[in-house]
Amino acid sequence: MPNIHSIKIWNGNPVVVRDSRPENIHDQDGKVSSLPIILREFRKNHETVIIEDLNGINDDHPQFELYQSLEKPEKYWIDQGARWVDDVMDAVIAGFGRVVVRTTHIRNLEELEDAAGLTPNLMLDIINKKGKIESKDARLSKMSIERFVSMLMELEFAGAIITDVSNMDEQRPALAVDRTPPIDSFTIHLRGEPSHSGVGRHFDLISGSVIPFQHAKGMDQYAEVMKPPSSRDLYKE
Repeated sequence: MPNIHSIKIWNGNPVVVRDSRPENIHDQDGKVSSLPIILREFRKNHETVIIEDLNGINDDHPQFELYQSLEKPEKYWIDQGARWVDDVMDAVIAGFGRVVVRTTHIRNLEELEDAAGLTPNLMLDIINKKGKIESKDARLSKMSIERFVSMLMELEFAGAIITDVSNMDEQRPALAVDRTPPIDSFTIHLRGEPSHSGVGRHFDLISGSVIPFQHAKGMDQYAEVMKPPSSRDLYKE
């Protein structure tokens, strides 16, 4: 699987985050760009995109009505800020290709195991700060990233994203990490510098990077009329 790209949404529209506030994206004519229009343009050049729902991630109010309006949701990955097994099930029913859950929202490892049984298309976004996994479960926080990735493989997750929030800069393009993993059924993508992501012996499994919307090929018409978001605002609770 090649690199993947991310688009953030807030109150129904694609956004960037500036000074802790989501701001609509405008095209060259100054019009607010809708999610369907941007996704249509996006898929002309890119196979995979993660839709990151800031209403769900930050406020626990995912925009399910917006999801239902999307054509071919199976073409997209969704991070709706799932906090419960029921949240994961809602995204599965909506038909998304993969469902992404962040470690910051995992209350305990038992719920993680329950969620794994719902779908073979579950991804974990491992929020990593200075080599420590950020989670509400103390057992997970004490676990090495290597051990956690191995556990996800054993539970037959689809893959993982390793987000290094202490070493991530969305103001420049992602690192040129683009590989084919030897295990086709499990993929690992990096968001941040791999030397600080703690993947250790699993580095050979890295299949690509997560690239922010504003650095994606073919989206130059939008890049000139918006500023990149501050990475410190994207993973707040």
